[in-house]
Amino acid sequence: WVAVRFVVQFVAMMPAALAGSVMFLAGAIVRGGSGRDVYASIFRDWLWAVAIGLLALGACWWAGVSLIGVSLAAAVLMLAASLALMRRREVALRPRRVMRAIGARGHRRLMWAIRASFAALAAAVILQMRLWSDVAGVPLAGRICWAAFSIVLLVVFLRRVDRKSGPPGRAQGLGAAIGVVSGLLMQSALAALCLYGGVLRAVGAVLAIAAQIPLAALGAVVISRQRRLWAAQGMRARRYVANVTAGAAMGFLGWLLIGLLPAGRGALLVVAITVLAAGSIGGIRLVSDAKRQMKWALLGVALLCAVTANVLLTFHAVAQRVGAVTPGVWLSCVRVGSANAPSPAGPDGCLPLPAYRRQAGAGLHWRSERITSIQTNILASHRGHWWTVATSPRDLPTPLPTGVRAAFSTPDPSAMTSASRDWRASFTARGDTDFLRASHVGPGRFDGVLLAPISADHPQAWRCYNLRTLSRCFGRVLPGGVFLVRTQAGRNGLAEALAVARTFYLAVGSGFMAAELRDGEMDLLLAGPAEAVQRPAGKGQVTVVSLDRLWAGSLRADAIRVTKPAGPQGREVRPLWLFFRLNELQRDEERSPDGG
Repeated sequence: WVAVRFVVQFVAMMPAALAGSVMFLAGAIVRGGSGRDVYASIFRDWLWAVAIGLLALGACWWAGVSLIGVSLAAAVLMLAASLALMRRREVALRPRRVMRAIGARGHRRLMWAIRASFAALAAAVILQMRLWSDVAGVPLAGRICWAAFSIVLLVVFLRRVDRKSGPPGRAQGLGAAIGVVSGLLMQSALAALCLYGGVLRAVGAVLAIAAQIPLAALGAVVISRQRRLWAAQGMRARRYVANVTAGAAMGFLGWLLIGLLPAGRGALLVVAITVLAAGSIGGIRLVSDAKRQMKWALLGVALLCAVTANVLLTFHAVAQRVGAVTPGVWLSCVRVGSANAPSPAGPDGCLPLPAYRRQAGAGLHWRSERITSIQTNILASHRGHWWTVATSPRDLPTPLPTGVRAAFSTPDPSAMTSASRDWRASFTARGDTDFLRASHVGPGRFDGVLLAPISADHPQAWRCYNLRTLSRCFGRVLPGGVFLVRTQAGRNGLAEALAVARTFYLAVGSGFMAAELRDGEMDLLLAGPAEAVQRPAGKGQVTVVSLDRLWAGSLRADAIRVTKPAGPQGREVRPLWLFFRLNELQRDEERSPDGG
């Protein structure tokens, strides 16, 4: 069924691809070109369209609309606009004549240089989006807007470079490539300074954003040179666009492969240093006199040493402050502790948000022993084969109750350290280790599912707690089984925790929520359906409320959709207000358990 759905979606997207091709062809016929550089303006228009499309994608993602429906509507609009454009403007030239190409294939070396340039461009944008996500907690809609902003800057500088009489020389191209790589490394170091907080956070963010301007200017030099050389040889625009898109796809795939490596950060740094060294060597070979060769060599070695040392020292200093960070595909795990406070054996949750930056040796989020006790009792009363998803040993009872056999999954297998792999080995080998893949196509059903992958206020929490994912997880529970979700939130993330509870209620239909608040932080456990699990009694600081009664009063929260991450739910939820409100609901339910 997954394959069938993929085919259906692919066929549904074909009108959008057709509409894009017709729009590009219509622009080529109507506008034409000047001189030998016959499709400079068309290519810039194509980049403008990509930027506008990214902005539209960010808006659709933020609003939570159907992306397939928007794509089909956009295809119809683009086809109509293309036909109207060609109908209203008199077309005097055939497309083949305008594109100025007969059948030349192009120099293979230049073709691979174009692909490599756009592969590097795609990888650089993904790296920047990942940094904004991990360091500053920017949601996906904001990161998409950042990519659109980067492309707009590139188009602005590309227009300036294209206005010059001749293409940039080879030395200019090499220098620009060296500048892009070194500038990207420096920008990454500046972004890492944001983890310090305070003045350094503000200064680092401003400088990292400002560095995008020279990076776009240098990237425009490389792209303009390659495109003008391609056009001067009489090559077709469609082959150039094909090489551009192929290079971008290579960049995406390369980033995914590097992210799967245990030493992904080291691989990225080695690739960047190799490009810097190759650029310096190319500059030395480009000139003939010994004096200029010496300049290229000295300046190249100085730049290589300065950039490498700066990146290594910056990230080493950050690691001393926030702990050892292991990058994964989309989730970052961080060990509790720092240089002054030794860290325990395994990872503990996720990279902290700037608002909840922990002190040396402090945990990311507090876990309640009372909530853990309730969770353990539910596990003990429902023996059998369980599916557990967690990033921290504190989210699971140790040891597991007698009669409970658990298959383990993690939200991000590539972020698992050797110690956490040893912890994972204590579970049964059965079950897919990748939670998101297992929830989508994983085989088998279980007597119970325990989902405790990530805190509710993490920027990537929507991936695990959206309605579609929770519905899929509940679908893997056998009749009479139990579905548990445990998560935490800080003082400013209580609205996100309530959004998880609301989404759980829509996915399961009934159940209860056990929550405890301490110093503004919240630890909660969601269990359902109501007919399969016995509601515990609220004791001490733990409040137990049925989900039916929770949403019957003044408490409101939006569910987490697939295309809309959890965010502020209209107004700030204050811890003291939520504490009294939950206790009031619990007292009402104890007085009238039948809901009357």
